[in-house]
Amino acid sequence: GSLTVAAGWILPLRSVRRVTLLRGGSAVTIGTHGPLGLGRRSLTVPLRDVSGRAHRSEAAAAVPIKVRGRPFFFLLDKAGQLHDPRLFDITVGALRKF
Repeated sequence: GSLTVAAGWILPLRSVRRVTLLRGGSAVTIGTHGPLGLGRRSLTVPLRDVSGRAHRSEAAAAVPIKVRGRPFFFLLDKAGQLHDPRLFDITVGALRKF
């Protein structure tokens, strides 16, 4: 019961709906679903604080994205649409050490 509610609360917060590279290329906005899948949430962070932990071709179902200062990974579904895959790979998808 309560474990199901906790999972329903936390998992949508980690599931990425949209990734937007902001003008100038120094920041990115990560949009997620709200708790229990209701509503939307977004987080804008400097690009230097975002690290793709696996390349798109290596990830099984979702690309894990780590944001500095956040306890969990964000998960970007591989089946999603990327308008410019190469740009994603060199910005958000790049592995950064922190």
